Amino acid sequence: MTAAALTMCFGQMEVAAAASPTPGVVTPADLSVVLVGPPSPDYVARPDGMVGSRHIGPLDLQSIVAESNGSAAVRAELVRQEFTRGYRREWVQRGTAAVLIEKVEEFRLNAGAQDHLTRSRHADQIGKDFHGFFDTGQVGSDSAYGVRLVDPDNFETDNVVFVKGNLLLVVAAGRAGQASVELARSQARNEYAAAPDQTIDQTGKPSSVPPPGLAERRLNLAAVAIALGVALALAIPALLLIVIAARRGGPPRTRPFLSADRRYWWDGSTWRDTAVSVPDGAPRSPDGAHWFDGAVWRPVAPPGPRP
Repeated sequence: MTAAALTMCFGQMEVAAAASPTPGVVTPADLSVVLVGPPSPDYVARPDGMVGSRHIGPLDLQSIVAESNGSAAVRAELVRQEFTRGYRREWVQRGTAAVLIEKVEEFRLNAGAQDHLTRSRHADQIGKDFHGFFDTGQVGSDSAYGVRLVDPDNFETDNVVFVKGNLLLVVAAGRAGQASVELARSQARNEYAAAPDQTIDQTGKPSSVPPPGLAERRLNLAAVAIALGVALALAIPALLLIVIAARRGGPPRTRPFLSADRRYWWDGSTWRDTAVSVPDGAPRSPDGAHWFDGAVWRPVAPPGPRP
């Protein structure tokens, strides 16, 4: 049995343990069990925490709004769609720097998840990195779509976005100069199979959500999708730029990726101790004696060996 199959079976067992009396409705305490995980053990998981302004791990209304600089229109959009919670996970494959991102967002109504997907598809289509849609294959969702995004550094990301019941799920597979369509498709198929039919009972609930208000209509659709976190999961994050820079041998152009406790930093292939070496790309004081970790200025450590 493959690692993906084992992960999927484990996830199904955990989700099933939280099944409700209503047939087809399973309410997991933690949405991470809905995400199936990478297809092989050579993918290194990113720890929960912050990557720039993006959250890895559990997502709530506040964390997603924070990713859009606290936009009031984005908050109104999430409330209108009745978003409840979400979860994001990320991995990087050793040796290839291929990146895998999975995300789930839960809504109180099936219609909220569907509305979110519809708006995201249009936003992806008008985005600057859009390079076309592709067939998602047998994902199992009629509303699923696949989209390829290519950034100016030729990093290609193939994304499959789909809805199952009241859940919207995203699989994004990316690699420099190389398509990852098959990986995105296979992960999406596994994720669709593992996800429950519903996580919130829809009995007696409305079959539609209210239309957007005036403030939301004035907000550019692409900005809405990015702020809601869908395009953030699909677009090339700052983390990928760090990987690209590491492959090229040059310093990254964005802030370093730090662990949640800011004790370690990721150099593109391994975790390194900030007490031993200064993260690549970290802002430095004018005299070069201190570097900024995103919260405080810290003294520059003596140079350490690169693994």
